[in-house]
Amino acid sequence: MALLDVDSILEQVILIVKDVSTQNFCHKKRDSTTQDTFKVSKKNNSPTDLVTERDIAIEREIASKLSLAFPHIFFLGEEGIQVPTNNVSCNQNGPCYYWVLDPIDGTINFLHGLLSHSCVSLALVEVPKMAGECPDPLIGIIYHPTLKKLYYSVKGKGAYLVDENESSTPQRLPLYSHMSNSEKRMSDCLVVTEWNLPMMGYVPEYKACITSIMHSLIQIPVHGIRSFGSAAMNLTKIAEGAGDIYYEIGIHSWDIAAGILIVKEAGGVVENITSTSVDMRKGTI
Repeated sequence: MALLDVDSILEQVILIVKDVSTQNFCHKKRDSTTQDTFKVSKKNNSPTDLVTERDIAIEREIASKLSLAFPHIFFLGEEGIQVPTNNVSCNQNGPCYYWVLDPIDGTINFLHGLLSHSCVSLALVEVPKMAGECPDPLIGIIYHPTLKKLYYSVKGKGAYLVDENESSTPQRLPLYSHMSNSEKRMSDCLVVTEWNLPMMGYVPEYKACITSIMHSLIQIPVHGIRSFGSAAMNLTKIAEGAGDIYYEIGIHSWDIAAGILIVKEAGGVVENITSTSVDMRKGTI
């Protein structure tokens, strides 16, 4: 496959994400005749890993539009929607790409009406050319339909925020810094994290690891610990400079692919917990 015009693709994909998410990202309020706001299913019989009909609708529509606009690019979505692509072999000499989509990152927040803490996350990723190499995000888009905030990045070209409530002019990230990085100590840091509650219950090693990390942060102590309920949103807070450190164990590539690029292009450092490089497939950040 030929090299991509990522700037042109970015413009098209932003329009797709904004159009589909704006139409679907609303909350049907309960009334006297409605028992549930959405059709909700459990994944792997988990009480906290849920999917709503809106997750599926957003993924299906975005996947369909991406397939029509870019038929040679494969698609990977959290909800497993399948779309047709032209038969392109990744074993050829040319580069190969795929989309990674989380249609609603922060589904639990969304289900409970916390729409401002839910977003759409989409990345364009280049498949590794050599065994042992990590997938490389080329485009990252995170959009908050209710907040009307768009975070985006193209590899090598910086990271930006468009706050549609204020201006259509992109603001380069980071936005904030209460002190220089050279002066900052752990005790000056605001830490962001999430807890995988099912894993806390059935993976003793996970519970021990999370407990140990939390104990260390409290002992320092850090400025504070925050949890927004969305990996993509957590990463935007780091890219903004509002948060200093984000860590999580038990996540997927669709949670973090776009955010990894946005943080790196904002000047941040992204690693897996056990290594100095980052592989979005490893489940830690």
